[in-house]
Amino acid sequence: EKFTSVADCGTILNKLAVQLDYVFSSSVTYSAELMYAKRDFDPGNNAGQLRWDAGLKYDFSKFTSVKFIAGVDEFFMRRNDYVRPVFSVKFDHEVSEEVEAGLVLNKQYELNSYSTELFDCWRASSYINYFLTRKAMAGLGVYYGSGTYVQSGIDEDFIGSELVCRYELAKDTAVDCAYSYTKSSSSDAE
Repeated sequence: EKFTSVADCGTILNKLAVQLDYVFSSSVTYSAELMYAKRDFDPGNNAGQLRWDAGLKYDFSKFTSVKFIAGVDEFFMRRNDYVRPVFSVKFDHEVSEEVEAGLVLNKQYELNSYSTELFDCWRASSYINYFLTRKAMAGLGVYYGSGTYVQSGIDEDFIGSELVCRYELAKDTAVDCAYSYTKSSSSDAE
């Protein structure tokens, strides 16, 4: 099902994720993540996503690290179910005690915000995080990407920015608040 315009529909996205980390040595950390997302369309149906991934983080020094993530996404849609790969590489550098910066490259499939259609995309992003206190952090990121809607074959390029605020409630427990703005251009003639 494809909606003719953004004004014709509304969506609600619910997402829950759990990540476990295992510190193997002073320079190697393994991780595993399980994430479930469900998008409800109004009018319309819903689409679900279940992600299983594993990661390996290697610390080159106390200040610089790289993390590799690979996994699969299972998408549950009205007529079809799909299993698709997920890949990510993240380079992180601590500039000072209060500032960290990094680069990320992702290749994955995503749920479309306006119809039950998958978006096959890649995204390159950079970010800078400022640690305001021991428990509070504010970050700014920019990203660029491109992809194709699987069912319709429409190509789309996008560019955007994101603002993130995080507060640590307890050790290994934090609350995030984020705002992002994306501008996209599409090959769709409509």
